[in-house]
Amino acid sequence: MTTLPNMRADPARLLGRTTAGANFADVAETVIAELMPRIAAQFANRHGVIAGGEAVVLALGKLGGREMTSLGPRSHPHLRSAGAY
Repeated sequence: MTTLPNMRADPARLLGRTTAGANFADVAETVIAELMPRIAAQFANRHGVIAGGEAVVLALGKLGGREMTSLGPRSHPHLRSAGAY
């Protein structure tokens, strides 16, 4: 049996590390923004609501610095073994 090489394009090589990192951060921010209303509703159902209260997502590390990468499962063995890939 012949194994095909990994044909995945590396956005950091195509776009440059800074641009790719910012683009990945944009995607992550969009996902967070879309999930927050659902998460807030679940939280309110379980714990109630504080009048005038708000929630915040504080992005630190790679997301906060807009330095996210496109590393695959070989770079994250703990995710691969957990079935994330």
